[in-house]
Amino acid sequence: LSDFLARLSEIPMESGRVPFGFAALAELSGLSAEEAEELARTWDEWPPGRVRALFERLAGLAEEHTDLEFEVVFKAGLVVADAEVRLVSVTSLAESADRTLAARFADLLEQDADPRVRAAAAASMATLCAIAAEGKLPARGGERMRVALLRALEDRSEGAEVQMRALETAALFGGAQVSS
Repeated sequence: LSDFLARLSEIPMESGRVPFGFAALAELSGLSAEEAEELARTWDEWPPGRVRALFERLAGLAEEHTDLEFEVVFKAGLVVADAEVRLVSVTSLAESADRTLAARFADLLEQDADPRVRAAAAASMATLCAIAAEGKLPARGGERMRVALLRALEDRSEGAEVQMRALETAALFGGAQVSS
């Protein structure tokens, strides 16, 4: 991480670029939570375009190279002010079985200002909802997601995309309340 940050500091901030190829960005694979926090403190100083570029490239690498793991970076991205970064982050975490994401996805669904992020949060809960439906997730996490999904479905002011994604994911729980 320190080598990556040192090389990045040599590039003018105003460029908004993350001018690194596969090898440099692959260094961010498997970071510890502490290292991800250090990276997050660094990107707080960057222009939004540079942060977006970093997350978009990491998401692309993670999709192309399943041996690379950027989960802790994407978790840190869930709280970035830029909606594009939150969207890439929540989408990139969709297949995660990390139980700590249940509450975070539910919070995004209920509270995020951007409807695209709310819809992605609802869709990204699917893996965890399937785990909960099998009884392999603590009841509190499954219930937190179920309640958030049902609230999104009942909210008349919520957009169609969010409601559609919430319905698709809530259906994993089954039950009369979802089907009505």
